[in-house]
Amino acid sequence: MQIMVRKLTPRLEAKKPIGASEADTSKQFALKFSEFELLVAIDVIRSAIVEHRKHLDLEVLRSVLAKLTGAYDRERGSRPLQRSAAPRPGIDPVDDPAETPLTLILSSGAFADGHPIPRRFTREGGNVSPPLRWHGAPRGTRSHALIVEDPDAPSGTFRHWAVYDIPGNATELAEGIGSQKAIPALRVAVNDFGDRRYDGPEPPHGHGVHHYHFRLFALDVPQLSVPTNASARDVLEVARAHSLAEADFVGTYAR
Repeated sequence: MQIMVRKLTPRLEAKKPIGASEADTSKQFALKFSEFELLVAIDVIRSAIVEHRKHLDLEVLRSVLAKLTGAYDRERGSRPLQRSAAPRPGIDPVDDPAETPLTLILSSGAFADGHPIPRRFTREGGNVSPPLRWHGAPRGTRSHALIVEDPDAPSGTFRHWAVYDIPGNATELAEGIGSQKAIPALRVAVNDFGDRRYDGPEPPHGHGVHHYHFRLFALDVPQLSVPTNASARDVLEVARAHSLAEADFVGTYAR
């Protein structure tokens, strides 16, 4: 799949240091991009990360994304995750880009993005679900869904966990919650092992490094309309149809 985006045209903005003359600043310019151009670039890179295009370096993409996001924050006045106490007159907060966080961010206190998953969270270890936390859900978020999948599996993408109907105001999942037989107030789909729970990494021996994507969706509905015996893939398909934002956090593992 080709990534197509219009050429970004930077504008030059003169910056005059305090006490400097106009002549002193005639050659001092800062290269900047418009908010729209930054958003286009950010969207393209986020899409590439989410789709995990194998010919692209994820670490490089994430580094560029962080820099672009920072530039966008500065362009807007460094307030991408702030929300005003009251909506602006005549504008639905859900549709107001000034009131919507730029990025939904997912992380874990157990390992860093792009780094190896500790053995405790694998099937050959404790098979315990890792602690997860997030911030930046857009206004209008009524629930969340989390899918954990391995696109490097020999038979194609293999899904290890799908938990959904996570309350819209939730910001974390505690360590081990996916290993419980029943999770209060949450629903769990059947994973590709045939289990209704979290199952950690267990790649084939000698198959190289596998990338495990923890995909968190902010949804516009309080509950997903899926059958009680829904598979992880079923949940993913319905969640994507109701997604307001998505975060992708990756851990690696090899045997």
